[in-house]
Amino acid sequence: MTHSLLHAEDLAQLVEREYAIAAPVRVSLLNRGFNDTYLVTDVEGGRRALRVYNREKYWIRSESDLRFELDLLEHLAAAGLEMDAFQTSHDRYHLDERILVERPLASLAPYCGSGRAALDLAELRKLGERLTGEIQRLRTIGGAYGIIHADLHRGNTNIDGDGRFVTFDFDHCGFGLRAYDLVTLYRGADSPKQERERWAAVLAGYQQVRPLSPAEVAGFPVLAACRAMWDIGDWLGAAGRTGDAWVTEAAIARLLADVRKAEPDPAPRLAGEAALER
Repeated sequence: MTHSLLHAEDLAQLVEREYAIAAPVRVSLLNRGFNDTYLVTDVEGGRRALRVYNREKYWIRSESDLRFELDLLEHLAAAGLEMDAFQTSHDRYHLDERILVERPLASLAPYCGSGRAALDLAELRKLGERLTGEIQRLRTIGGAYGIIHADLHRGNTNIDGDGRFVTFDFDHCGFGLRAYDLVTLYRGADSPKQERERWAAVLAGYQQVRPLSPAEVAGFPVLAACRAMWDIGDWLGAAGRTGDAWVTEAAIARLLADVRKAEPDPAPRLAGEAALER
């Protein structure tokens, strides 16, 4: 057995036994994914979320990693989204080139048996070398590296009744480039105008709180390519539970197309050359 779904009634008994929550409680499944999340309702109608973590995650090495996340959640609940002041005796993984580039490429290798896929993987490896260099360069910028959420997509945010943004699902939190937390919202020059305008507004709002250096802003195409690589590796890390039939030649080609976007724009042509072409 690689994955099992716990019975809601048994979980209710565990919650009553292990937590200071008014009994009896009701437990119902909210979401099944990399973790299983349940809704816990106490006898007075109070609601809480209960998360059951799956085993064998590549970023969870020991109980200390879990304690790090719990300490961070308690800190953020008290201090807001202010990670600079966070302190803990526990450690956590780093979203460095090993996690963002090397591991995804190694995970893809068994699926590249065809000629086309092998060529695409070879190019991805070459591009991966450049991404690694850019990650290392960005890390040298003062204040650019620290504790991040690391999976801050729209599904992990909500707006409460008072209009405040609420962030959750810190399962992937760790040490990484600060700007990486914005990369799921980044939209490049090839995106529709409305999406680019939305991205510009997000970036402007973020920089009112935490200014980014010009080098960090210029690095978003690289971070977007790293995110695309990481996403593939992350899903392949869960292939024992979710399957791998989606890893096709076309999927690898799409990844390559996304990673190519991080390449520098070619030198602009001279006005005379452009006119002659027209």
